[in-house]
Amino acid sequence: MKAFDDFSKEVAEQVDNENKRLHNEKARLETELAKVDEQIFLAEQKKRRVVAYTSDGGLCPYCFIHNNLSIEMKPIPSDSELDIMKCKHCSSELEIES
Repeated sequence: MKAFDDFSKEVAEQVDNENKRLHNEKARLETELAKVDEQIFLAEQKKRRVVAYTSDGGLCPYCFIHNNLSIEMKPIPSDSELDIMKCKHCSSELEIES
């Protein structure tokens, strides 16, 4: 009978270990899912800002879309026939035809 008792304890321990492993894996996946949900939320906000953005105000598109900031781009001197606008916040530059 001792062999059966030892075997049943071993099987019970294996089942318990598998149960713990699965719960740990579930917790890891739930954490990962929460991170993905946050990324989706941020991407949807950016998508709304893409639709809302207009170049009329001279705002930096990168800052507006990615950071939800309204930073006015300033002209910088250039020898080119194109106007160059630069964002003081992110340093993005845009060439605009005169």
